Amino acid sequence: MTIEIFMAMLFVVSVANSLITEAVKKCFDSFEKTYSSNIIAGIVSASVGGFMCYWHFIYSGVSETNEILILSYVSFVAVSWICAMVGYDKVVQAINQITGKWKA
Repeated sequence: MTIEIFMAMLFVVSVANSLITEAVKKCFDSFEKTYSSNIIAGIVSASVGGFMCYWHFIYSGVSETNEILILSYVSFVAVSWICAMVGYDKVVQAINQITGKWKA
């Protein structure tokens, strides 16, 4: 996996993580359930990142050893999770600061 492919996949995963996380949160809100936003973002990013990594290896027909596949899978899911956590918290914090709902 080249760095260009990795970054493109990470961009797609970041967008998908944001959309799916917001959809899950809206669903929980409609049922009036309590939840932790970071846990939801982590679960969504791990599953979406895992699917994207699996899709890449199936689609590209890469014939690598299992150790390399596992290492790539784990690292991509970890980076996807980090992007979801950092990006999600910063966006929510910025929106709250702009609307004046956040008090320091």
